[in-house]
Formats: sequence, C-alpha cells, structure tokens
Amino acid sequence: MRYPTPGHNNPIASAHVLNLGLLDSDSSDASTYVADLDWGGRFERDDSTLFNVAWVGNTTLLLKESNRNSDDGNVVVFDLTPGTFHGGVVRKLGKHGEENDDGWIDSVSHSELTCPVLSETRTL
Repeated sequence: MRYPTPGHNNPIASAHVLNLGLLDSDSSDASTYVADLDWGGRFERDDSTLFNVAWVGNTTLLLKESNRNSDDGNVVVFDLTPGTFHGGVVRKLGKHGEENDDGWIDSVSHSELTCPVLSETRTL
C-alpha cells in the first residue's frame, strides 16, 4: 500500500548536507554550500522514502532507504570527506536482501545501522 491518500502526490525524498566549515557569515545564499546526496542503486525519487539518517563518524553518514511499499530497501554509506562525497549501497533489505521475506522493512533496527565497511578503507 503506497501513501499518501488517493488523489495526492507522493512527497519527493532527497538528502542534503551543509558544510558549516565553508559557510561564509557574510553570505546571504547558503545554498552554495549544500550538497545533494545521490548514489548508485537508488530508487526513483518519487518511489523513495529515506529514514534512519545518522552520522557514524566525522565524515561518514549512513542512511536507510526503502521504496514506498517498504518491501525493498538499501543501507547507504557516504564518505563526505571534503572533495570526495562518495555514496554507495552497502546492504540490501527486504525480499531480495537480508530479510528474504515478503514483509515490510522495519524503520528501526539497530542491526542495519552497524556497518562492517566502516572499519575498512574502501572506495564507494
């Protein structure tokens, strides 16, 4: 079952970061310091829900994404080291992922927020 109610458009989900270290206090336009986060394997924006966004290091961001039905999902890790901004899917959730069932993806699960990739150096 998709949401919202029939006759209304789905909200468009996106993720952004603002680099406060570069923000000039004299600047009236902070949007020049905002990066739109994107990654390979992402669901179409009109079929995507983002949740469980967490900083897991000074330059490492982790988020979970699911389709609107919440039966297919990804765990995505971003390396936000200045000048790189790489992101990639590190875990699959749902029927074709680790749960391997027809149920909904839980929005809160501490096991998906731990990521063994973070202890290694990898290019995403």
